[in-house]
Amino acid sequence: MFLLQVGKSYGFMVKIQSARGLPRRIDKSSFKYSFFNGKEVSTPLLSGSNPSFGYEQVFNYKTVTPELADYLLNSNLCITLMGTQKARSAQTVEHSSRGRLSTTETSDGKSRPRKKRPSSHTPKVSQDRNKPSVPNSDVKTTKPKKHTSKSRRPKKPQADQ
Repeated sequence: MFLLQVGKSYGFMVKIQSARGLPRRIDKSSFKYSFFNGKEVSTPLLSGSNPSFGYEQVFNYKTVTPELADYLLNSNLCITLMGTQKARSAQTVEHSSRGRLSTTETSDGKSRPRKKRPSSHTPKVSQDRNKPSVPNSDVKTTKPKKHTSKSRRPKKPQADQ
């Protein structure tokens, strides 16, 4: 139960021990917050995806005012995690031709393949070189399927004039 009486003293501590499981792309991070008409408080920037802040701030009030009591009972303390991303490495290797291969160097100096983009051209159908190219032959080409949506509105019939 939360005991708070106007005119009495009141104190509490805001404690931020650590942040765990941040994305690998985060280079440095810190927290910031402000409390009851106070200045904005922020923790120092720490690097890594699991930084240990070990931050503590004690708030002591000799007399609780009605405004402070209303703030404590009806407001939230919003703590914001701020972070900066690691810079992308400059080394990119690409081979020219249709089947491009590209790699990116990670922050630890290792190269990894970049994800391939989907191809925009349709594949060619291979034919036997001994057979002449004849229209309507047994070679079948496949057309890309059209995407249909059930949520598409049907066309309105046009009124005769």
